[in-house]
Amino acid sequence: MSTSQIALLASVQQFLDRQHGLYIDGAPCAAQSDNRLTVWDPATGQAIATTADASPADVDRAVMSAWRAFCRSPLGRAHPG
Repeated sequence: MSTSQIALLASVQQFLDRQHGLYIDGAPCAAQSDNRLTVWDPATGQAIATTADASPADVDRAVMSAWRAFCRSPLGRAHPG
């Protein structure tokens, strides 16, 4: 089985090289810890980026933000029937 390499656009490489954090409540925000997760290219198995490793408290903040957004939406105010 052969694999082929493609050249990434410069803008894509710049995006992948950035320090990616969390996005909660409509805004970028820092994770509670400095831990990072590696993002792998499934086609090549190579590491291509890192992203913030959300803690349980970070996840709770994100879930609560999503719940508030849902409750304010038309779908959240809809009644079955």
